Amino acid sequence: MRFSLCASAILVAAGFIVLPSCSKDKESASSQVAGAITVPPKPTKLTDVPQGERDDLDAFGRQLEADLLAKNIPGIKAAFHELEIVEQVMASMHISGLHYDFLKQMLERGMPNKVGYIAQNWSEQEAKYKGLALHDGKVNLRFRFLSDSGILFLDLHVARRPSGRLGIIDYYNQATGGSFSDQMRQVILPALTELDKQVAGNPAGHSSSMALDDIKQLSLMTRHFQNKDFKGIIDAYHQLSPEMKNSLMAISFRLDALKQLQDLEGYKDALLEAAKTNRSPNFQFLLMDVYAIEKNYDKALECLDLFMAATGEDAALLTVKGTLQLDKGAHDAARATIHEALALEPDSSSIHLRALEVLLVTRDHQATAASVRFLQEQGGVKLNLTDPDFAEFMKSPESAPWR
Repeated sequence: MRFSLCASAILVAAGFIVLPSCSKDKESASSQVAGAITVPPKPTKLTDVPQGERDDLDAFGRQLEADLLAKNIPGIKAAFHELEIVEQVMASMHISGLHYDFLKQMLERGMPNKVGYIAQNWSEQEAKYKGLALHDGKVNLRFRFLSDSGILFLDLHVARRPSGRLGIIDYYNQATGGSFSDQMRQVILPALTELDKQVAGNPAGHSSSMALDDIKQLSLMTRHFQNKDFKGIIDAYHQLSPEMKNSLMAISFRLDALKQLQDLEGYKDALLEAAKTNRSPNFQFLLMDVYAIEKNYDKALECLDLFMAATGEDAALLTVKGTLQLDKGAHDAARATIHEALALEPDSSSIHLRALEVLLVTRDHQATAASVRFLQEQGGVKLNLTDPDFAEFMKSPESAPWR
């Protein structure tokens, strides 16, 4: 699929799905961070935040962007406050003390590996730091990630330890309308609640619970995701309980698998089904794909414009808009939109590449020549100019340097 607002990078959360271990020989590390997170009054606008704090956050965001682009995995991992992430996940989880402590210890032990998985996943995409943004009264760092799967916008929530060191403790997916910690609670809490019931009703502890079955299937989906076994993901999804099928994580697994399998009808049906239980305005933006598949380009463009109104103008989203306008047959509008995108990020190879389809179809030979020159000379991108898509361009005077 050529465009999508949400790559399933939400699935980095899947790295946390592990089968329970009975080992409890390690004292919880939470004592190391008790009271560590500073909670300032909620701002209503960015200027409510002291300039010094904004400068520190901005510097953190720019350093993280540099580490992501350089694929500096140790630097990316160092940007996370691992124990505080556990505190975020555990917040508001009303379960028995036994299971609460067990889950917390399990997450604390696995967190270094899981943060490493997230760091690797993010480094494999093209990251761009978009600046500071307010979400739910919190100052976040907005990042855009580009990959073959699509475009992802994450708002990273950063907190300061008493030592003064900043670190990521949560993130919010703008397209799905859910945070990392919420996704984890959505998956874990029903399972642990069911386990609590079983312990009360079955003192011997002999259970064949739906909760454990769900955990096993989610663990299996994680392995299938890592192994790119997309049919296996679909098979495991259908084994989940109805409640777990409605979790954002399971939905994301399913959508990504259907997209990778190029099952457009299945993907459309899955999106429509998910939209019935996920009513957040953000999630509705994912329906842009449904409208595009159905060639209802006006509705697709409306969804995209609403999303940009919420997240801010963005060059990558403008290339998606230009492609939709092209498919609609509005060539002049598509060309104008692509020029907007190139003006926003003139030094981005990804934007130039994404722009080429519209530029070639609309026969904007001058802009095509500029993008080809940039991609070859500055982007180090090898283009096959003998491809039929370039046929008209190669007949134009603007193509003389390549003939």
